[in-house]
Amino acid sequence: GLPGNMAPPAKRPAAAAAAAKKKPAGVSKRTPAKIQLPEGTRLVDLKKQIWRVGRVIGEGGFGLVYLGTGGGGEDGAQPIDCVIKAEPKGNGPLFCEMHFYQRAADGSRVGDWAAAKRLDYVGVPRFYGCGTASHAGQDHRFLAIERLGEDLEKQFDKQRDSLGRVPARRAFAVAVRVLDALEFVHDSGYAHADVKASNLLTSGADRVYLADFGLAFRYSADGRWLKEEKEDPKRRHDGTSEYCSRDAHRGLAPTPRADLENLGWCLLAWLTGDLPWQQYRNENERVQRAKEAAMADLAGFLGRCQFARGSADAEAVAEVLRHAAGLGYHERPQYARLRALLQRRADASADKVDSTTSNGVAKATAKTAAAAASARPKSVAKAPTKSTTPVAKASPRSKTPVAKASPRSKTSVAKASPRSKTPVAKTTPKSTRVAKASPRSTAPVAKASSSNTKSSAVARAAASSNSSSSIVEESVAISDGANGAADVATMARKRKSGCCQTSPHLLKEAKRLARAARK
Repeated sequence: GLPGNMAPPAKRPAAAAAAAKKKPAGVSKRTPAKIQLPEGTRLVDLKKQIWRVGRVIGEGGFGLVYLGTGGGGEDGAQPIDCVIKAEPKGNGPLFCEMHFYQRAADGSRVGDWAAAKRLDYVGVPRFYGCGTASHAGQDHRFLAIERLGEDLEKQFDKQRDSLGRVPARRAFAVAVRVLDALEFVHDSGYAHADVKASNLLTSGADRVYLADFGLAFRYSADGRWLKEEKEDPKRRHDGTSEYCSRDAHRGLAPTPRADLENLGWCLLAWLTGDLPWQQYRNENERVQRAKEAAMADLAGFLGRCQFARGSADAEAVAEVLRHAAGLGYHERPQYARLRALLQRRADASADKVDSTTSNGVAKATAKTAAAAASARPKSVAKAPTKSTTPVAKASPRSKTPVAKASPRSKTSVAKASPRSKTPVAKTTPKSTRVAKASPRSTAPVAKASSSNTKSSAVARAAASSNSSSSIVEESVAISDGANGAADVATMARKRKSGCCQTSPHLLKEAKRLARAARK
């Protein structure tokens, strides 16, 4: 026996003993090895629908992604093209995703919710079926969902500018659609917990779908919140480190406010091309501290970021992040207000030159087009009906000098004569653009504008030099249309015969206007 003052050594717990054993490299008890399902593998879901596995198109932490077809029963109904996700049964992410689709997106739930909100669609993939299957001695879960296009990250890579920024109009339009999808997910009692461009799938020209619900968390049921605001060390830094919320860094269970902050960081990355903590994104603690510091001085932080369009876009991002930070753990976001804010920024970008196009060429904007339209001449001064020596008159507000007719003048204004072949500045009451020559004259006639002195200067200067005809043609084509350009070009060609004359300062004005038009 042992002395009375000595106790027997405590037995080592079986779990601790097992942990002490060295694990073979590359083996994890939590993540069984992935086994690829052969093409043509037959799967039967819980609804007795039959699916056929196609080729592998992707891979995730849960398992493999395949093309698939099926959906009909044994009667051979019309097959559906789909995507099939499959993972070993011992994994967890696909289990979460299957339960989200079964509870939230089965049947007509998504369509009914969209109709109630008066939306053309909600960005959640259509759910077809799920179940289990066995292959090569390993049980698998599988999920069949709608087949969509490439992920948004790949699409953004084609649109980024030299600093990596996505066009602002596109970024805000995507954020609006993601907010719609998040509102549906939240109304269904779930939080997504991993919003990022690579988890957004595209369809058609501009539709965006929120996918990959592997971290989806059911935070409420029947109007009851299922979790209290309590940190769990096992949950710390769940999600993608550079985009996840500060709640995720702390280990809180996901809620709508976490998804909203997650979207705010994504929007910031799209608009500025990068996040300040991107370079050390694998250092979770450091990323968390950087986010806390950014939120402590949000205005100063965003002021240092490289927004393509300045303060208005920065303020929109700030509003999203501030709103998320101001929500209680069990509080619902104001989706309508945020949607209106993001939509205004998306619409505003249509009226400005977007410097973030992928080919680096600035697009013409609506304001520029309106300014060009306002520069077009609206009327032409009429020549006196009783005068045989009509003179082009300047408008009352014009400071442009005009050659006046005088009995003793030797200027370029020619007098009308039955036998004269010299040009006469004559306009007709019905004409607003094309200057007509007199019946007996074969030379071109200059026209005067009473409402636009710059256009009249271009018209009068058009005939001063044959070498300037291309300049004048360009400026008139922009400000007065194709017909006016053709007339001025004809006048310039006639300059060789010496029948049209213009003072040098008018030619200088025409060249200046041409340069401004090209800019």
